[in-house]
This record gives sequence, C-alpha cells and structure tokens, in this order.
Amino acid sequence: MMSNDFETELQAVAERLDDINWQVEALADIARVLQAGVNNYDDLLTVLQAPNTSRDIRSTICWLLARLGNHQKAIPALISVLTSNLDANLRSQAADSLGILEAKQAVKPLIRLLLSEDEDIQLRECAGYALGWIGDRRAFEVLVNILGDLHQSPQARAMVAEPLALLGDNRAVLPLIAALRDSAVEVRFWAAFALGELKDPQALPELERLAATDESIMPGWGSVRDEAASAIITIQE
Repeated sequence: MMSNDFETELQAVAERLDDINWQVEALADIARVLQAGVNNYDDLLTVLQAPNTSRDIRSTICWLLARLGNHQKAIPALISVLTSNLDANLRSQAADSLGILEAKQAVKPLIRLLLSEDEDIQLRECAGYALGWIGDRRAFEVLVNILGDLHQSPQARAMVAEPLALLGDNRAVLPLIAALRDSAVEVRFWAAFALGELKDPQALPELERLAATDESIMPGWGSVRDEAASAIITIQE
C-alpha cells in the first residue's frame, strides 16, 4: 500500500526546486516512479536494481536518493549503479548524486572512472565534479595529473579544472596558472574560472595577461579574456 507520507515526501523534493518548470518536470518524473510500483523507500532501491526498469525511471530514482537523506542505504545503491555496465547517462546521474551526498565511500570508484580513458567523456567529467563536491584530498593528485597530461584530450584536461577549485586546495593554484598557457582554449578558459574560485593573488599576473591578449572563444560560454577579467575581479574583491 502506498504511504501518503512517502508520496508527500517525494513531491516535497520537487517542490524545493527553484524553477517552476523544473518542479513540473520533476513531479512528472516522480509520478512515473510511483507508477512503477514504488510505495516506500525500500521500493526505490528494488526498482532501481530491477533489470526491466527503464533508464529514465532509474535516473529519477538516483536523483531522489541524493535528496531523501538516507545515506546508509542510498550510497551503496548509487555506487552499484556507478560501477555497473549500465548506460553512461544513468551512471553520470549516480556520480552526481554521490557527489551531492559527499560520499567518501565512492572516492575510489570515482577515481577509477575518472582515470579510465575508455569511458564516456561526460561520465568521466561527472566523476571529476563528484570528487570535487566530496572534497576528499585523495582526488587532488589524480586531478592535477590529468590537468597537466598533454596525452589527455583537451576536454579531459579542461574538465578537471573546476573540480580542483571545488576541492579548495591551494596546491592547485600553480598547476592552474600553468594551464593558462595551454594551447587548448577550453583548458585556458576553465583554468581561469577555477583560479577565480580559488581567489589566490598569485594568479593575477597571468590572468591579467590573458585579459589583455586572449580573444579566443569558448563556444557557449564566451571569451577567455572575459573569463580572465571576471576572475581578476573576484580575486581582487
């Protein structure tokens, strides 16, 4: 039997979203989860693991698990999805949720995923962000090594810059300053952003150089010079 309290709890998760369109979409997703036979928290885990459950319903369940608060049950279930052979988009949602839960138990599998060049690049990116949100210093060397490894693709090097800032470890400042001279526009752009987040004045000379000279465009985001100028303002404030 459906628990009215449980249904209300799920709906409250959607209603906490800032955007009304997101709320409507989340409520529709939750309705589909309930229609799949979910009556309580344990049913979420059962349906998540059922082989005939659709990817979309599984993804919604992963999203919910990060927001319902039962870490003891949620984290092992999400790690199981992360380390599975399931769809990369679903595993990316599991990575995001593990990051939101700051699940230190997930650090090792997230690192393995980040280091796997055979995996989907967006999935690896989600693993990097999750490591940044978790804030475990074990991730530092892995992220820095990818940033400076020219054998990695530009997208792979760029995707670790913001997670390095999220870690809040000032040892990242010098490697990020060096990345401002990377040949790839995406690496320079995200290194500038990350340095703004770290707010270390050591970065100002190189950021000022970029703000004066680098007109390269990061598609969908803007120019490197504007991002460098923004980082300068953030640091000086």
